[in-house]
Amino acid sequence: MQPLVTLALVCCIASFVVAQQSTCSPTFTDSKGTVFPIQYIANKQYSIPNVNISNTLYDLTLSLCKPDVCPSNHTHPAGFVAAACHIPMSNYDPRIMGSLNQTTFLTSNTSAYSTPNFLVTFGGGDRCHRNGNPYRQTNLYVVCQPSASEDELLFLGELNYCQYTMQLNSRTVCPGYAPSSGSPGRPHKKGLSGGSVLLILFFVVLVLYLVVGSAYKSLVVGAVGVEMIPNIEFWRALPDLILDGANFVFSCGKKRPGTASYDNI
Repeated sequence: MQPLVTLALVCCIASFVVAQQSTCSPTFTDSKGTVFPIQYIANKQYSIPNVNISNTLYDLTLSLCKPDVCPSNHTHPAGFVAAACHIPMSNYDPRIMGSLNQTTFLTSNTSAYSTPNFLVTFGGGDRCHRNGNPYRQTNLYVVCQPSASEDELLFLGELNYCQYTMQLNSRTVCPGYAPSSGSPGRPHKKGLSGGSVLLILFFVVLVLYLVVGSAYKSLVVGAVGVEMIPNIEFWRALPDLILDGANFVFSCGKKRPGTASYDNI
């Protein structure tokens, strides 16, 4: 989904607060009962280079749990821990776009995404002196993307001055995801079962038996046609042997009436 299209849809999103929890928690359960595993993204640091915000280029960094995403020479006046930071490529100072200290999880009621998703807001960023927004804030839409091979962070835009919106695509946040099972939509590839291996070995041995045996009988014995089949006498007698065995089992080894000896069974 293109960022501009997503941005237009995000403007129409209606969401409500579910819980105020630590972003380092292993899971998040929204009001619909959907459980999102977030431990696989919590300690990662994501970045987007060369983002144009208000005609200035920035490198953006974000982390749900890992601190110090801003340069060490820039700290929050209130001592808050930065969750998102924009680092200018010019001589401007970095700015904290939202802090881990003021994190809120929300259920997303948007139809902009076809897969499960939720919203995390990071408030308490650096002061903003325009349009009545006292502090910078970042809204992060975390979207389950079963087909994503790697996590991807997108910058969707600045809805209001100093209010930023981003999107994190990841298959590791899909409900039910586990490293050993892959994620929904991307089943974990399994190897051959024991039965499959035995079946393959059986046919390999069978082909070798027929090829080698036929070659031997043709070259050494001089057999032709069906006589080249290895142990042809045994295979011809096999149906009768099976029938005799079945008769023996069902008659419990007793002689049938009218037979003179065991050999006639």
